[in-house]
Amino acid sequence: MRSLELFNCLPLTLPNEEARAMATKSNQNQVDLFFHYQSLLHKATVSQGLEALSPDHLALLVLIGHHWHDGEAMSVRQLMQMRDVASPATIHKRLHQLKDADLVSFEESATDTRKRMIAPTKRALAYFSAASKAMMQAVKAV
Repeated sequence: MRSLELFNCLPLTLPNEEARAMATKSNQNQVDLFFHYQSLLHKATVSQGLEALSPDHLALLVLIGHHWHDGEAMSVRQLMQMRDVASPATIHKRLHQLKDADLVSFEESATDTRKRMIAPTKRALAYFSAASKAMMQAVKAV
């Protein structure tokens, strides 16, 4: 009987189980944060009038914006050579759709007038700002 009494004083959950439960709760919080952010990002996309753009268009816009923000604006040719993004024809089509939506502009390179550099427009920067605000709002909510 004494050995049974000894086991009665042990915690009901072992440390590994506690850690697993904490990790699961942490993961759930991260999942909740992700979907809350996605919801807010969708609202920001709609508020900017960009709901007609596909996720592929938005990903391309973010790629262009990221390079531009880092001071490494991409040329049309550089972008079209990124085969892991899409085929050159698809990139060309999406790029012109982004231009038609007033999200990117083409500028001559300062060093080579044959090169057309891609830059985000004020409208694209407004979208990036709205997306950033959505991110901040999601983080504050959790």
